[in-house]
Formats: sequence, structure tokens, C-alpha cells
Amino acid sequence: MIPFVIYGSLKTGGLFVADKAKFSFNHPIEFSHIKTNIVQYLIGSFVLATVMAFIFGVGSYLLLSLTRKSEQ
Repeated sequence: MIPFVIYGSLKTGGLFVADKAKFSFNHPIEFSHIKTNIVQYLIGSFVLATVMAFIFGVGSYLLLSLTRKSEQ
């Protein structure tokens, strides 16, 4: 799961950073790659965490609202 989070953070951060990291699936993402692109990774991780928290929060609210017993 962690490789997907790192990959998603780098791709998401690439939307907000002018100097995008160059990587492909032929070469694994290593820690040195993340170190050189730390700003892109940090921005992407905060944006990705915020979006996922919103999605899971709304989803949980809707699921609990639909399964709640009516008191009428």
C-alpha cells in the first residue's frame, strides 16, 4: 500500500509544482528520488490526505445516515 501512496503523492504534487519529477515504472522509486523532489511529495501528500479524508468522511456520513433507524 505504501508504494501506491508515495506514487499518488508524487503524481498529485506534480499538479501543483512547476518542476515535476521524472519517473517511470521501469525504474523503482527510491528514497533518493523522493529526497530530491521533497516539495512535490509533501504538497502531494497533504493534498491527497485532504481529498481522501473528505471522501471517506462524506462516505461514512452517507453510509451511517442511510443505515440509521428511523425514530418515527
